Amino acid sequence: MLERFKFHFQGAEFEAPCVRLLKMLYGEANVEHTGGRSENGADAICTYRDPLGVPHRVAVQIKMWTWDADWTRPLEQIKKACQSYEGITSGVILSTSERATPAFEAELAKLQKELGLPVRVVLRQELLRLFIQHLPKLVAAEAEPEPDL
Repeated sequence: MLERFKFHFQGAEFEAPCVRLLKMLYGEANVEHTGGRSENGADAICTYRDPLGVPHRVAVQIKMWTWDADWTRPLEQIKKACQSYEGITSGVILSTSERATPAFEAELAKLQKELGLPVRVVLRQELLRLFIQHLPKLVAAEAEPEPDL
């Protein structure tokens, strides 16, 4: 499945299916695609309220990598997002990497301590599982006709 993603999407193009997945997870109206030149560290911001009504804002970084996660740039981007967007309560990195290196894990732990916020890294197998789990809804949403305006 990853090979199909790499065939259909190059670089930042991979953000589109990931943002659609985030909309399935958080709700259509709760996801803002912020990627691009002025992203300020986040490819997407997900806003929601937990069952007790507590508001949350999640800064998401999306990386389509074929190598192990060892480059700390996405951690720096999450940090920048926390500084740039008001009310960020956690970070998520979605990556097609198979695994994170010990050096990356160490930097991740340092960042979480520095920010005082959880940062979750979703790697290839879990990301693919999420796509497969939500694929029927993603396909159905794509097949719905646009409303007439």
